[in-house]
Amino acid sequence: LAYQMFSRLLLEHKLTEEEIERLKTKDYSRNTFKKVVYPVLAMSRDANRGDSKTFRYYKKPVVVDGVEYYLSSQWFDDSREDLIEYYKRYSV
Repeated sequence: LAYQMFSRLLLEHKLTEEEIERLKTKDYSRNTFKKVVYPVLAMSRDANRGDSKTFRYYKKPVVVDGVEYYLSSQWFDDSREDLIEYYKRYSV
């Protein structure tokens, strides 16, 4: 669900550069979506991996104007309402 929603927002240029930059931060992502631990967006699939072998971002990036954005794969059911509200706010 999150991958589809953010893909659409990015591809349709619904998010400002400032908002995209905020979504790359851990604090903003945590404050905006319940239970989210990692930034929503990253510029690399390897981001926020540390010593773990687990990838935190989907393999397939969303490519917008030649820029690759990797979306977090770390979502929980508790974030669903926040995610839907966020999408509604920006999809207009």
